[in-house]
Amino acid sequence: MFFHVHHPDSLQRRRWERIEHGWPNNRGGALKWILNLKYLPPVSAVSGIVFACLYAPVTFAQSIEQIGETVRQQQLEIREEQDKLQRERLQRELNNDFQQLSPKQKKSSGDAPVGPCFDVISITFQGLQNLPENLIGEVEETARPFLDQCLALAELSEIVQKLNGLFLQHGLVTTRAFLPEQSLKNGELLVRILVGELQGYESESLTPRNIKWAFPLDAGDVLNLRDVEQGLDQINRLRSNNATIDMLPGDEPGQTIVNVKNEAGYWLGGRLSVDGDSVQQGDDYRGRLDVFADDLLGINDALIINGNQSLAERAYSKSYGFGLDYSVPWRYNLFTLSGNQFRYENIIQGTNRTFVVSGESQVIDVSANRTLYRGQSTKFDGLVGLAAKKTNNYIEDTRIDVSSRQLSIGRIELRIKQFIGQDMTAFASLAGEHGLRILGADDDRQGGFPNDAQFRKYRFFGTLSKPFWNWQLGLTGQYQYSPDRLPASEQILVASSSLITGFSDFTMTGDSGGWLKLDLGSPYAAIHWLPGFHTNIGLSFLKGWVPHQADRQFQHGSASATEVAFRLMGHGLFVDVRVGKRLEAPSSDHSDPDVPDVGLSVSYSI
Repeated sequence: MFFHVHHPDSLQRRRWERIEHGWPNNRGGALKWILNLKYLPPVSAVSGIVFACLYAPVTFAQSIEQIGETVRQQQLEIREEQDKLQRERLQRELNNDFQQLSPKQKKSSGDAPVGPCFDVISITFQGLQNLPENLIGEVEETARPFLDQCLALAELSEIVQKLNGLFLQHGLVTTRAFLPEQSLKNGELLVRILVGELQGYESESLTPRNIKWAFPLDAGDVLNLRDVEQGLDQINRLRSNNATIDMLPGDEPGQTIVNVKNEAGYWLGGRLSVDGDSVQQGDDYRGRLDVFADDLLGINDALIINGNQSLAERAYSKSYGFGLDYSVPWRYNLFTLSGNQFRYENIIQGTNRTFVVSGESQVIDVSANRTLYRGQSTKFDGLVGLAAKKTNNYIEDTRIDVSSRQLSIGRIELRIKQFIGQDMTAFASLAGEHGLRILGADDDRQGGFPNDAQFRKYRFFGTLSKPFWNWQLGLTGQYQYSPDRLPASEQILVASSSLITGFSDFTMTGDSGGWLKLDLGSPYAAIHWLPGFHTNIGLSFLKGWVPHQADRQFQHGSASATEVAFRLMGHGLFVDVRVGKRLEAPSSDHSDPDVPDVGLSVSYSI
């Protein structure tokens, strides 16, 4: 049965193909796990292992189970922390964009007095050539219904009103159409268009370089409010900025000076926080320190550095991580470099000896985001990115190949932000990711791995928010589909205490699947006996599911939980106490879902 041990030159690398179905819990499975390390051990070591498996099966299997469970649990904790960082980064972008993307109301002018009518055979536009090319056709189309008609003064004024409304709709707030004094005896109507241009910028608090990198308009360009809003977004990306604009008349008719005012705070900030997704999991509480630095190079760049560590540090267990996020805007573009690293070390106590189980996970991601279209109530972005991920797990400094991967991932993403009606906002993104054979990534052509490094996956994410009386109603969801077997780091997390309090130590992932979360938050109310502090309550419900796929994943089904949260904030302090309960779990899970779970987050920002 073990004759291969006597021929080391003929040994080939072997992988454990059943890692998705759990770690081994019997004597044969334990031996198979050892044999599927990167290289087989020496003959004497194998003999000892065989002896141990035959004559001490229970203690050996228990140690193997402990090691497997430790690696699995640490990988899930790292994945949850990485998902949190991604959600925080996306939320920062959403908050900034939606604050500046607000519909502009048109001012309607009163009708002119009714009087004699004039035959209009043709309409000539003076200054039309100075408009953007994509608008010229719309101007002519707007005026066409008024041709070959007898128009009263009120109808002549309506032509001007419709044209000015068209300019306002396209963001040309300083461009206007008007009727000069003229004779209509020949049936020729002259409409003069004065195109608004940017004369320049003024600012007492921002440097010319800040303005040049943020605003896509240069002196002499047609002034478009959408371009001004984009520049304002880029300035206000920095947490220390609170910029507004005034439009001042320029030296010549049609020229405008954009005056940028900024109430800037201190360029350096910090936040100290303690976050526990589940009181029942003592190891789940982590301390974290974030440092924010704004405008280091004078180009509206932002740097965020964070460090976190488990607060349940013991002699036999420790974990910590570091991360950074650096972004630089350039007009309609945003370039981002982000990375994080997490490490853990656990000591597993066996019957006759201890095992040191350790691991690390590294992610480096670069992306470029460009605004492809920005309208009165819509913003459409395109994003491309490249990520390098490395995961290593060790037993006694020996790398476990089957759970250690090196991946390179290309990403294409489309994002849309939309105002719906007067008080509803929506965001949606559609992304496709593909594993690449670059930057030292594992190659599926070499075979031997239980999952695919050159995978394909497609992801949809969306949010919808609307005031509900004085409360705020929000709906958030994500769905992922992949036809391939995904590494653990690429699977979707559909049920976890990091998504909603109530799941305790239960976690559910899959190659394909999704989750949907409903949030209802009360308005913040002042606390009279605690000046400067406000409080609110929130209600949440989440349902996640993983579809059944034959021979694909061990865990499938659906899970749900509900949560009640109490929040207190003021003077830089934020406290969030959450109580949740699991309502549903897959039939394969036999833990008690009736025990309420408690989560706590406390942070202080300066």
